[in-house]
Amino acid sequence: MRKLREGITAARRTDKFAVEVFKQHIRAAILVQQIDNYHAALLYLLYNLHTANPLPNLDVQEFASYHMLHLAAHLEEYGAALAVKNEFRVVDRRALQAVHAIIHGNYWSYRAARNRVDQYMGRLIDYAEDRMRKLMLKSIGATYFTVDLPYLEVVSGLPWKRLREEYGVGWELNGATKTVTVRRPKMKSSPAPVEQVVVETKPFGWHDERME
Repeated sequence: MRKLREGITAARRTDKFAVEVFKQHIRAAILVQQIDNYHAALLYLLYNLHTANPLPNLDVQEFASYHMLHLAAHLEEYGAALAVKNEFRVVDRRALQAVHAIIHGNYWSYRAARNRVDQYMGRLIDYAEDRMRKLMLKSIGATYFTVDLPYLEVVSGLPWKRLREEYGVGWELNGATKTVTVRRPKMKSSPAPVEQVVVETKPFGWHDERME
């Protein structure tokens, strides 16, 4: 397919056949995460073929969403991703939710979007998986004292063993209760001793001439 695409590019074809070849090539390359192939084809489809032979709106939405997700999830070029959104008027709520979640480091919204998208968008979103998971673990480490192991594995998408091996999670697991101790509350230090002030007293009826 890559050679066919290169032949079409060299011949400067912009007909429906050329468009279909690029569309299928992009989808296949995304699934196997061949970044160089699908990214170059995306740019050509959107900025060359679409200019010469305007694509249907559904195709524009689909492939502009792919381009936007690639910029945000893989390249971390958030400004460019939002520029693509505005340029092609992307309205796919799933793609927009994923991009906004990645930009703002919102792991919960990111995970919800990841569960809603199709296989093509999912493969693109996966480029952000590692750094989003690190943000999630950092947030749990700063917020919780303890957390249930099943909950931690569900929200992280990884079993406890892989969290320990791949992310260096140093939290303590109680195998009996399936509870993970994230951090322990700091013990309050004993209050400092109050300095005693000795007040000199005078006997009743004492008279000080300075007060006259």
